[in-house]
Amino acid sequence: MATSTTLIKQEKIDDDYDDSVPCANSNVTYARYGTPMTSSPTGVDSTTTLASENQEMVPQLKRMRYDQDSKTFQNGHRNSSDVGPICLPSDYHHYEGNHASNMLASLNAMRMLEQFLDVVLVIDGKEIPCHKVVLCSASKYFADLLFPGDGNRFQQRIHITETSFEIMTQLVEFSYTSRILITGHCIEQLLSAANFFQFTSVCNACESVLKQRLSPATSIAIKRFATRQGCRELAECANNFATEHFVEISASEDFPDLTVKELISLVASPSLNVESEEKVYEAVMTWVRYDVTSRQQHLAKVLEHIRLPLVRPEYLLDVVQTDLLIKENKECEKFLDEARRFQLLVDQRPLMQSCRTQPRLTYNRQRSEVLVVVGGLNKDKMPVADCVYFNFPESCTKNLAPLQLNQTAYSVATVNNNIFVTGGAFHSPYKEVWIYIPSLNTWQQVAPMLEGRYLHASAGLDTCLYVVGGHNGSARLRSVEKYNPDSNTWKCVEPMLKDLSSPCVVACDNMIFVIGGAKGPSPTDIVCDVQFYNPKCNTWRLAAPLPQPERGAVAANLNGTIYVMGQQRSVTAYNRQSNVWMSLRNSHGGHLHGAATVHKGKLYVAGGLHGNSFINGTVEVYDQLNDTWQVVSTLHVPVYAQGFVSIFKDTVTRS
Repeated sequence: MATSTTLIKQEKIDDDYDDSVPCANSNVTYARYGTPMTSSPTGVDSTTTLASENQEMVPQLKRMRYDQDSKTFQNGHRNSSDVGPICLPSDYHHYEGNHASNMLASLNAMRMLEQFLDVVLVIDGKEIPCHKVVLCSASKYFADLLFPGDGNRFQQRIHITETSFEIMTQLVEFSYTSRILITGHCIEQLLSAANFFQFTSVCNACESVLKQRLSPATSIAIKRFATRQGCRELAECANNFATEHFVEISASEDFPDLTVKELISLVASPSLNVESEEKVYEAVMTWVRYDVTSRQQHLAKVLEHIRLPLVRPEYLLDVVQTDLLIKENKECEKFLDEARRFQLLVDQRPLMQSCRTQPRLTYNRQRSEVLVVVGGLNKDKMPVADCVYFNFPESCTKNLAPLQLNQTAYSVATVNNNIFVTGGAFHSPYKEVWIYIPSLNTWQQVAPMLEGRYLHASAGLDTCLYVVGGHNGSARLRSVEKYNPDSNTWKCVEPMLKDLSSPCVVACDNMIFVIGGAKGPSPTDIVCDVQFYNPKCNTWRLAAPLPQPERGAVAANLNGTIYVMGQQRSVTAYNRQSNVWMSLRNSHGGHLHGAATVHKGKLYVAGGLHGNSFINGTVEVYDQLNDTWQVVSTLHVPVYAQGFVSIFKDTVTRS
C-alpha cells in the first residue's frame, strides 16, 4: 500500500501538535494547537489553549520571598510600607462572557421591584412600567419615539393601540429576558406587533418558525400574511416553496381560493416544479371551474402563462382543444394556434420563440442522499463558513448556504434530515443552536441550550438531539441535554459517569455511546472509557473500554457496529452484542478532530489532523468486506473540527 504522504492532500499548520511520539501509559503527546480564548478562535480540546484548559497560558503572579535587607520577597508576604508597582510578565485582557446577561437580569430584577422605572406603556387601560433604556435598546420604534431628533419633550406615558396588552407584555418581557414563547395561536399577532414596533429579533424568530412550518397546506396563507406585513424574505421563501411543491399545493383546499393575481404569479414562474406542462393546465382548469361564472373571464389571461406548445400533441388535440371553456373563449384561440403551429412546423421553431415555447427550468426533481461538510478550522486556525456537499459519483463539491459563525469547537449532528450546530466558543462558551433546513437551503436559529459549552459532542436518536459533555469555560462537564425539535425545547437528562471534553458520540442500538475524551488538560488525562446511555431507563453504564485512550477521535455506526478512527491512523470496531473491540486496517491518513458518517450504506471519514504539521484534506471510504480504505475525493479546503453528515436533498435535473 502506498504511503499516506502520496495519497493525502495536506497543508501545513503549526508544529506544536504531534500524534506520533509515544509516552508513558501508551498515551500520546498532545501539545496544543489552538490559541487563547481571550484573543482568537479556539482549536479543539486540550489541544486548545483556553485559559481554563491550560493554566500555563494565563499570566500568574508568582509568590516570591522577600528579604528586609536586600528588599527581596520572602514567604509570599511584604510590609505595606514597601508596596510598590506589581510587574506582570505580560498584558492580560479580561473578558467576562456572562456580563451582558447578568446586567440584563439585574435590570429585570429592578423592574420587578419597581426601581428606576421611567416609562409606562398603557394598553386597554392596563399599564406596563419599564425602563426606557431597555425598551429603546430592543425596539427602534421606541428609540425614535422616546429620543426624537427634533428635541420634543420626553413622554412618560405612551398609549398603545396597535396591539393587545398580552402581546405587548410578551415583547417587554423579551426585552428584559431575551426569551419569548411563540405559539401557533399568537404567532400572527406577535409578528404583526413585532414588525410594527420594530422588535427585529422577535420578527426574525417568528419568521424562522413560519419558515420551518411551511407545507403545501400552509404556504399560501403564510405568503399572504408575509406580504401584508411587508416581510419580503418570508414572502419570497413561501413563494419558492409553493413553486417547488406546485402539484401538492394544487390539490390542497386553499388552492381554489387563490386570486387570479396569485395564480398567475405561480404558473408564470420559470422555476415551477412540474413533471409536465399538462399538470399546470389541469390545475388552472380546476381553479376556473371552482367558480366558472366569475373566473371564465380570466381564462385567457391565465392561459397566456401556460406553455401549451410543450404539451404532448395528443393531449393538445384530445384534451385542450376539445374543452368547452377553451372553445367558447375566442381570446384563447391564439394560444391554441401557436401551440399547433409550433408542434407541426418543426423546421420553423427557431422563428416562433416566446415565453411559452421555453421549457421551465425544473421539470424534474430528484431526492438524493448527499454528504455535507459543515464549517471547521483552516490551516490558519480561522473559522471556515463554507458548507458544501458531495453527490457521488460526482467528485466536485457544490455550495449550500454558508454558516456565518464566529465560534469554533462546536458540534454537528442530524435529526429528521436537518443539520444541527450546537455551542462552540469565541471569548466565551456559546449556548446558541443553529439548524440547516435542506428544503429551504437556509440556516435558522432555534432555542439555545441550557448551558453554554464547547468541545462537546452530539448525536441524533429517534427524533431528538442529545448533547453531551464538553467544557463551560471553567470546568469539564458531565451534563447531558436533550432537544425536542417539535416543541423547540431543551431539558437535562441523567448526566454521564465522568466529566469529559472531546469525546466522540454515536447512536447505536437505541443507545447513545460516549467514547474516549479528556478528563483534564494533561496527556495522562485522556481516557479509554466507553459509556452508554439508555433513554428508556435514563441511565448510564460502562461498556468494554477502548484498546487505547482517545481524545478527538471520530466515530460512526454502520449496520450495528461502531467504528472509531483515532490517533496514529488507528481504526477499531466495537460489536455491541459481544461487547468486544477489534483492531482493523489503518486509514491512509490521520483524522483526529475530523468527522465520520455513514452514507449510502458505507463508512466515510474526512478532514482532521494528520501527524505533527498537517491537516488532512481527503475523504476516505471503508470497504467492510476487504478491510481496506480508499481515498475517493478531496475537500474543497483542508479543515478540522468540522461537521460531516449525510442528508437527503432535492437535486434538480434541468431540461
